[in-house]
Amino acid sequence: MITISQLNKSYADKRIISDFNLSINDGEIVVFVGPSGGGKTTLLRCISGLESLDSGTIMINGHEVDPKNNRGRIGIVFQDFNLFPHLTVLENVMTAPLLKKDEDKAVIKKRAIEFLKEFGLENHQAYYPVNLSGGQKQRVAIVRALLMNPSILCYDEPTSALDPSLVTDVTKTIKELSKSGMTQLIVTHDMNFAKQVADKLIEVEPIK
Repeated sequence: MITISQLNKSYADKRIISDFNLSINDGEIVVFVGPSGGGKTTLLRCISGLESLDSGTIMINGHEVDPKNNRGRIGIVFQDFNLFPHLTVLENVMTAPLLKKDEDKAVIKKRAIEFLKEFGLENHQAYYPVNLSGGQKQRVAIVRALLMNPSILCYDEPTSALDPSLVTDVTKTIKELSKSGMTQLIVTHDMNFAKQVADKLIEVEPIK
């Protein structure tokens, strides 16, 4: 369970998030919507430990979020995917687990291939990002995050770079991960997509 209490965050003199409170149950899909500049992405970065808080607390299963100890607990799928252009699909998804050094390389490779197969990418292991469609890059980014064994998966605008025909694939993937018990937090401007996947829809408004 994620519990956010009285969260405040500013950049310079501009308050972005003010006294924000929210409880998220395990396995829920929570979607943050609202206009640009409202603090949606900042909120996601605070939850994932990429941004420090000015005040307030974020608790995950009773433990306060600590950027130093969040590695692997929270997976992040960035808006532009952040794939390494000089690495193959298989190399891209294995990079973070290898750096973590919790498992042998052979074990990581076996798990990586299993995940790629599950996401329909078994025939794309040797491809480079330039040879992939937007939907395929999205799935590679999700596999990379899942290989870190996270309990929470965060997405920043997961459909923004996709053709409408590919949004259905992302929607299906998110719903299937939810069935497996994965807690998922999503920032999006796409209201149709948000309504399709959300268990809980949270509107984040700019502070006036």
